[in-house]
This record gives sequence, C-alpha cells and structure tokens, in this order.
Amino acid sequence: MFGDGSRQRVGSIIGHRQYHPVRVSGQQQDASNGRIVFVLLAVFLTFIGAEFSNEGWALWYQTDVLGVPAQYVVFAAMLFMLMPTLRQRPMMSVTNELQESGMWLWVVLGWVTLILALVLGLLRQASEPFADWRNWVVLAVTALVVAKLVADRSWRKWALTDLAIGYSVLSAAHVIVWMGGGGTQLFDVRVPLADGYDLSLAVLAAAVAAEAWIRGFPGMSRAYSLALRLSFAFSTALVMLSFRRTLWAFVVLSLIGVGIWGMRTSRSSRTSAIKLFGAIGALVAVAMFSLGADTVAERLASFNPFAENAYTATNDDHVNDLRDAITVIADEPLLGLGIGSTYETELIAHWKTESFEVHNAFLHSWLKFGILGLITYIGFHIALGRAFLRLGSRGVVGFTAAGLTIFTEQVVSMVQTWPYGGFGYSMARGVVLGIFLACWPDSPTSTEAPTLASTQAA
Repeated sequence: MFGDGSRQRVGSIIGHRQYHPVRVSGQQQDASNGRIVFVLLAVFLTFIGAEFSNEGWALWYQTDVLGVPAQYVVFAAMLFMLMPTLRQRPMMSVTNELQESGMWLWVVLGWVTLILALVLGLLRQASEPFADWRNWVVLAVTALVVAKLVADRSWRKWALTDLAIGYSVLSAAHVIVWMGGGGTQLFDVRVPLADGYDLSLAVLAAAVAAEAWIRGFPGMSRAYSLALRLSFAFSTALVMLSFRRTLWAFVVLSLIGVGIWGMRTSRSSRTSAIKLFGAIGALVAVAMFSLGADTVAERLASFNPFAENAYTATNDDHVNDLRDAITVIADEPLLGLGIGSTYETELIAHWKTESFEVHNAFLHSWLKFGILGLITYIGFHIALGRAFLRLGSRGVVGFTAAGLTIFTEQVVSMVQTWPYGGFGYSMARGVVLGIFLACWPDSPTSTEAPTLASTQAA
C-alpha cells in the first residue's frame, strides 16, 4: 500500500526531477501512490477538522463502531499493524535511534513519571484515571507504526514535506470557505478556523514549507516547489486570519526562527530568508486589512493582562487559573495530584468550581506528575527539538523547521493547556516523530541541502 520498499529513483510524478525523460515504471508509480496514500491517511487521522462539522454530521473520532469509540478502534488497528513489523525491524533499532538522538533518557523518565502518576491517581481514587497518559501511549504507538511503515520507502525523506502539503490543502479549503462568507465566529469576528490543534498543524506546515523555500527546493520539480510555496501562503494566512493571539505568536516566532536560520546558513539562503520575511510581512498586512486594523490592534493589546478592551474579558480568569493551580502545586510539590484527579478552584469558581487542567503546559505537568514530571516534560522537548534540528542539519528537508516549532511551542505553551490533551494532535506528533525515526539511521552527515543524488541514494 505504501509503495516499493527498494531504494531506487522515485520518478518526477510527485516531487523529484530526473536527469533524462524516462518512462515511469510500475515500481515508480507504486512509490508515488504510496506517498499519496500515506499523506491522505495521516491527514485523515490527525487533522481534527472541527469547523468542517455541520449539524447532523459527526467527525470520525466522534462516532462509535459497534458501540466502541472510533478512536479506540483506530488505535487497536494500529497496534495490530505494529505487531508483525516488530519482527521485521527489532525494537532494539528504535532504542538505538532514540539513544543516538539524545531522547532515550527522557523517554524512559517520561514513562516512569506516567506510571507513578497513574498509580497515585488510582490510590487517590481519581475520577478519570485514563486521562493524560492515554494520548501519550497514542503518540508512542503512532511513532512506531509510522517509523516501520516508512523506514524502507524510497520517499521517506520527503514524507514531512508531503505531509505539510497535505495539511495546507485543508488550510486552503478553510481560507476559501471563509472568503466565500463562511467560517466561524470568535468574539465578534468571522474567522476561517478557531480550533487550536488544527491551527498548530498549519503552523508546522507553514514552517516546513518556509524551510524548503530557504533551501531552494533542492531536487524538487517546479510543480512540487509551487505546491510548497502555496502551502506556506495558505497555512500562514489561515493562522493569521484565525484571530487567535497565541497562534499568532506561534506562527510568527516559528517563521522568524526559520528565517534567522536561513540568514545564517549561506548567501543564497540569506536572500531567500529576506524574501521570506517580505512574504510574512505581506501576509500580516493582508490579515490586518481583512480583519480590520483597529480590531487587530485591540486583539494585540489584549496580550497585556492589565489592558481593558473588548477582547480582554478572559484575561483575569486565565491569570487566576494559574494562581489556583500554583496554590494546589504548593500543597503537593513533589508528587502532584496524580493522573485523572481534579481540584477545587477558588479564584475562578464563577467559571468552574472544579478544574482538570491549567492553561500552562509546564504547570499542568507539575500539577499532575509532580516535580519529576515537570523536569521530564522540559527535558524531553529540549531533546526532541535538538534531535529534529540535528536531522535537519544533515539535509533532511523540514526537520529544521520542525525542531524550531518544538521550541516555539514551548513559549506559547506558557499560556496554553499542554499539547497532549487531544487524540488527533498526539497522533500528529507521533507521525512526525515516526518520520524522524525512519530517516535518522541513514541520513547524510553533511550539512548541505539534499540533492537529487542524495534522494536517490536514500
């Protein structure tokens, strides 16, 4: 289903140029079809698509299969797919890749803290003992399945850029629907999309496409490079039009990070980075014009917790949400509450009398998993971001951007719930990690951008 496992040249159907016009073989056609199937499946499973849901139409993860939630059926199917592949590519190889990339220690500590928090939650008779750790398991299994499906494919080093294009197609759909008068309401503003998880995937797509732009679209056909340019434009536009201030910060910081990386790489990359900054400025201007300059200015002013305007109504509640959580952490600083436990609120009782999470990923980790959980959360994401950057420095397009988005995500996570609260987003992180594990063993050691020869050798 996912194409030929040989390491021969992939034709120019999807992305790469060929030196001579040749007849596309059945093997090459299978490889191209494999890329398309992989992207369609990954996008279907990970792009939440909440705003596409109309009355009477349930999304796949909201449905049941023979009385069982569909997301559990999908997860069980992935476990079934994983079992036979373990014999083909032993678990030891994944362990080695995690060790070489610097993530192994933090992965182990992560599982230790999860088990301790689960035991603590059960001892305290937590009301939701399956919460929090469930999506971490989803991430791990997804990463293993994707790594084993993609590892021997000739197109594996293009899987992340393929995925970015897939996400951007849905971004374009949202923008086009919004331009036609559709969309959803956020405050008094009509926006194309407000769902934070889907917008986070659009940020990843925009950053990956921006990196490819700065690298000069190495070894890619004109059609594929055009698709990536459009991916950057539509994904960035979707986030800028979302009117979500944390997502504005996320996409701007990520793209600036990619641009700064380009400025420091080479003279040609510096030129592309300058063009990228110009494109970002143009998209920001278009968004401001579309939403209204005064409206955008007030929304930006609402970043200030002491400001007073139409968009600061939730600021006090968010600040008090943090203060309530800090009070609870002060009572249980070492072990935390444990998985599945709620706590009574004081300062936000008019909003909710009991809370399950706090709008700060670091405080949430400390609150639920104790001080070791906080240390592990920080350490894991530093190691994950560094590992992605290392793979990017070896020439695998998209992973420099993926690493930078990991770090910028931690900045915006200071005012957001922790990212593993959603099934789809956890699967999305697992897909990217799986592609990383598939590309890590045989990635070139040079820092040059991948050429046609390097993609063929892969």
